[in-house]
Amino acid sequence: YDLGGKSICTSDVTDNVRLIEGYEDEIRSLPMIGPVYSVDMESIIGHEPDLIISQVGTQSTQASKLRDMGYNVIQTHIRGFSDVLDTYRAFGKILGQSELAEKRIAELEQGKKEITDKLPDDDISVVILYVTSKSLAVKLDNSIAGDIAKILELENIASDLPPDTIGSETTPLDIEYIASKDPDYVLVPTMISSNEEARRTVEEQFASNPAWQSVNAITEGRVIYLPQEYYLYNAGPYYVDAIKYMAQSIYPEIYGEVEELK
Repeated sequence: YDLGGKSICTSDVTDNVRLIEGYEDEIRSLPMIGPVYSVDMESIIGHEPDLIISQVGTQSTQASKLRDMGYNVIQTHIRGFSDVLDTYRAFGKILGQSELAEKRIAELEQGKKEITDKLPDDDISVVILYVTSKSLAVKLDNSIAGDIAKILELENIASDLPPDTIGSETTPLDIEYIASKDPDYVLVPTMISSNEEARRTVEEQFASNPAWQSVNAITEGRVIYLPQEYYLYNAGPYYVDAIKYMAQSIYPEIYGEVEELK
């Protein structure tokens, strides 16, 4: 949409997705084809799309089946700032809007530079605690939160740990390891129904398991909840806003207080 494209249907749009400004109503009025992790194949086929855009991982199986059926399918894989830029270039070529894509890329790069130019020469460490309704894990550098932490020159204490599986962006939770590394901040991206429910779930976890009391950042209140709009669903054209959110959370004296999403 940011490059002038249009869609004939979409996976379910939740309240925690930040849509392109000016197109919110249009996008929300599109026919819904099911949750992003379980789209309705028959519904997709029924719309007779010329091009299908899917996500690597979450929709890889469906994408493969649709290709086998003769549909044109491209898969996006956005876990970092460079992925956003690459995606802009790809869609710029597809839509015949390469010039506009390069303009958007330049704006994103400038926005990022304006933030990183102000970074202090501090050694700040973080652990990125990923919470779902069923489990807790730790995010690695190849996640959105990990990428932004690296952009802000924050040390992710899990950087050198092995992933759950090849290509995974998480590693198993080890509270003793976290306590031994004594991170300055605990960053919490979540995959729960809402930001509010996520915070409530995490606070219950901290309160119910005494082991968490050995993590100073938790007992001293240095826990930062990262909004799903930026850190679960990739921020796309608003990636700089995601960087700014974390920067404000860590360094409010430099970047100002956190600007909460409306």
